[in-house]
Amino acid sequence: MYKISNDTLCYATCAIGFFCLLTWHAWLVEDAFITFRTIDNFINGYGLTWNVSERVQAYTHPLWMFVLSLIYFITGEMCYSAMIFSITISVGGAIALAVRIAPTRYTGVAALLTLASSQAYIDYATSGLENPMTHLIVVSFYIKYLRTGNNYESPLVLALLASLGALNRMDTLLFFLPILCAKTIAKPRTRTVGYIALGFVPFLIWEIFSLIYYGFPFPNT
Repeated sequence: MYKISNDTLCYATCAIGFFCLLTWHAWLVEDAFITFRTIDNFINGYGLTWNVSERVQAYTHPLWMFVLSLIYFITGEMCYSAMIFSITISVGGAIALAVRIAPTRYTGVAALLTLASSQAYIDYATSGLENPMTHLIVVSFYIKYLRTGNNYESPLVLALLASLGALNRMDTLLFFLPILCAKTIAKPRTRTVGYIALGFVPFLIWEIFSLIYYGFPFPNT
């Protein structure tokens, strides 16, 4: 008979509790509906706009907007779909923090309790904004970094995650740049710099598109 380990049982219980907590507090902030209207226009063939006749980037999170667009295209419903998706990846990010980053079960549970006690974190784990995706990307970035340790390997994956983070919200680059700069300084080889540059291709493609489509590289909220 398969025996469930104490760690598995503990984290499964935490995941269920976290899911229930986020579901109980789930909501949508009014700013999310700016993105929702842009998504509705996009899916219905009117472009990535708030007003159909004006090309203005009224949202700050292109990656989040595109992911929600795909969900909206599949489900045909925006509000509950956004909340369910937010809760799902928020739980996934929190459990990844506890299991993959925290060194012990006890520190993992302590990390989850800390998140659960933060009203700001709980509120914006749903809300319809990009925070859940940002949390998941940041956790994934540091999981990869801690796996490579101080040997400064795999800069491509780290740069790609940083690029996705910037594509999700540009100012989150501040979370990633210190480590990427440290890797470049510690191992200043052409290959390392090339991998980091390659990882930022998705963000570069978006910036080129933004310049062409909106006439500006930054969100004009």
